[in-house]
Amino acid sequence: VAMAQLVSIIENALLNGDSQAAEQLQQLTKSNGFWTELIELLVTCENPHAILFASRTLKDIFTKNINSFTPENRLHIKSTLLKVLIRISSNFWNHGYIRKSVCELYARVQKLCWFDSSSTEDLLKDTNQFFQHGYEHSIIGVIVYQKVVHEMSNYISSISAGKQRKIAVSFKETCLRELFLLCLQGLQQVFQQDPTNESERKKQQIFNHEILTLTSDILRFDFIGILPDDSGEELGLINLPKSWSDILQNPDTLNLFFSLYSKLESPMSTSVLEILVRIAAIRNTVLDSEERPVFLNNLIDGLGNILTARKDFDIPENRLHFSRLLVRLKTNYTLSHLTNTNNYEAFVSEAAKYSFETFRASRFETTYYVLYFWVRMASADSQAKLIPQNKPTHVKEIVPKIIENFVDTILNNVLQRYRNVNSQPEDPFESSEFFSILDNFQYLGRSDIVTTSQYLYDTLSKLVNQFRELQNQPICTKLCIIERQIAWVVCIISAIIGGRGMDKRKRIEKSRDDAYSLLIVAVFETLGLNDRRIE
Repeated sequence: VAMAQLVSIIENALLNGDSQAAEQLQQLTKSNGFWTELIELLVTCENPHAILFASRTLKDIFTKNINSFTPENRLHIKSTLLKVLIRISSNFWNHGYIRKSVCELYARVQKLCWFDSSSTEDLLKDTNQFFQHGYEHSIIGVIVYQKVVHEMSNYISSISAGKQRKIAVSFKETCLRELFLLCLQGLQQVFQQDPTNESERKKQQIFNHEILTLTSDILRFDFIGILPDDSGEELGLINLPKSWSDILQNPDTLNLFFSLYSKLESPMSTSVLEILVRIAAIRNTVLDSEERPVFLNNLIDGLGNILTARKDFDIPENRLHFSRLLVRLKTNYTLSHLTNTNNYEAFVSEAAKYSFETFRASRFETTYYVLYFWVRMASADSQAKLIPQNKPTHVKEIVPKIIENFVDTILNNVLQRYRNVNSQPEDPFESSEFFSILDNFQYLGRSDIVTTSQYLYDTLSKLVNQFRELQNQPICTKLCIIERQIAWVVCIISAIIGGRGMDKRKRIEKSRDDAYSLLIVAVFETLGLNDRRIE
């Protein structure tokens, strides 16, 4: 089929909905050797829709029929695609979907041809040409790396899982570390950028965004081959190879990301935080016992500076990622490790202030992570026998304040829902996430049950007395507010009482038993309030 005719068929089928053209196109895709025409389309065609069709169709044909391609064919396709990518970076700069599709095609070809001749060495050598020119070519090069990293961790059905794992391992050992070093080198250029015009400034921003995305993708790579659930805080530790330890040991690595967070605005500051979450999750055994305290000390200092500056914490995504970062930090390092850092006291104090603000300002998902961090801290503190007396954790003083601020926020949430009709906060009763939060809160409440029970008893008694004062009056907004606040305190108390059976102490001390009894008494005092009002 002539190129002009093929382009016409593609346009009629995809844009005009011509069923006859669509059937003709389907028959062409099934014919032997059609891949050569698709290659010619990619090399010569100026129609963006035809290029998009060609890249997607060639990817599908190549994946399903990989064994029918000779090594020479595969090498020809791979080398041709590099030229296509150069052409696209110059001629189709404003068509982002084309860049993405052709980069995905190249990544798939690179994976399926990985063990052909010297492909492992060719990847970095061949793609290095993208970084010898302007931002347009450099951005294409970074996107290519993104797609290759993703492709190497992504399982496809056309080849066996065992072979794919061999490819991924080979890629990890030969290329991934070099790609990470290239990312660090590219990110250092952020501080040297001095845009001369608006067009250049936009291209620099795109480059910065893509290089940050690549850095995050590399740290998300399936290093051990089990594809752990990234949302699971226990399984979310990153098993970085030991050979990467020198990168982490270099203090410039951490300092680079903290400096980037200070310099860049949202949404790129959000991307930097995502990377810091992953760095905090790198298993600490990657570093030697002598280097681990140095790295952690630098990490705590940097996080403390972020907490002090509060930069971009008004953006919900930034609060969410920073809260996840706190959890990863505690998951990866023991409390004794944290307390041995130089600025632990300032850090934990700022983390407490951050938590108070987060309860008031953020979504329930963020609150979940903040509470989980303090649950882990309180749990570790109750079992910390090896922490020296001159290294106080301050957890026992902070946890009661965390509990009080959390409960106060819930009660104020009820008040705000009645006062601000047009900008109501989330209703906890309507959020399934909130009951996951209560699961965390029960552990925190039981960590110092004596203090918690007295606070909740006093809070509930105060609300009950206010309710009784108003119960003989006509129904009013204030009465409805107090009624709902009572319901929430009872819900919180129920979560704590319901977990009493999970108390791990073989014999519960009398003071703890009395504390649970006090909570039960507080709940019983609310019984019949509505009945008496109705009567």
